[in-house]
Amino acid sequence: MLAACRELPSYFQGNEPLARVNGHTLYLHEVERSAPEGISGDDSAAFYRLFIDRWVNRRLKLTEAERLFSASES
Repeated sequence: MLAACRELPSYFQGNEPLARVNGHTLYLHEVERSAPEGISGDDSAAFYRLFIDRWVNRRLKLTEAERLFSASES
């Protein structure tokens, strides 16, 4: 998916959205800031994939927690 992420074409760099969950958007530049310096190739693709998967899972859990909290207040 994102092989050699540090060497992506310019149209993939910057403010490109990578994932959206319930009104929250993860942008490429956010993942790039978290990537270890000097990472490339397969390691880079694996890091990006893991980061995105964790971000999506965390957002889904937060959404579910908010829904449950709101339901318990009613």
